This record gives sequence, C-alpha cells and structure tokens, in this order.
Amino acid sequence: MGNLPAYSTLNLFEVRLKTDTYEKAKAAAPGWDIYVLEAEWKEWGSQQPDWPPKNPDGAFIGFCRKRGGYLGTRSRSGTRMQGTA
Repeated sequence: MGNLPAYSTLNLFEVRLKTDTYEKAKAAAPGWDIYVLEAEWKEWGSQQPDWPPKNPDGAFIGFCRKRGGYLGTRSRSGTRMQGTA
C-alpha cells in the first residue's frame, strides 16, 4: 500500500449551534444553503488559533451577515441583494 498521505480531519460536531440560530442565519444570508455556510464557517474556524469561539451562535450569524444575500436573491423589501455568489 505504501505511505498514505496525512489528512487533517475536520470535526463538524466540535461546535454545535442552537436551533434558532439557523433561522437567524437564513435571515442574515438569504438564498444561501445555510448548512453549506455552516460547514465553510467551521472549516475556516478550525484553522484559527482561538477556535472554537466563545459565542458560536453569534459568531456564525456574523459570518452569515458578512456573506450577505446570495446574488440575485430578493430581500424582503423586494430589492435585489448585492451579495457574492
């Protein structure tokens, strides 16, 4: 078999979010798949020296706010979102 490459594992269950956090995150980043954003956030966070955050729910919602609405998604007021896709 030879030498296998070393892989770092990403433990997605290291940080758990409250159920209502997902609804708040959806409002903060409309149009995005919130579970994909959660995985991206956890992957990014696992590379940070101060991970996990003291307030994971607030940190995740902040991450979603920075991402913004998915390009082409309309806000509640009916205007197009200017997020990144």
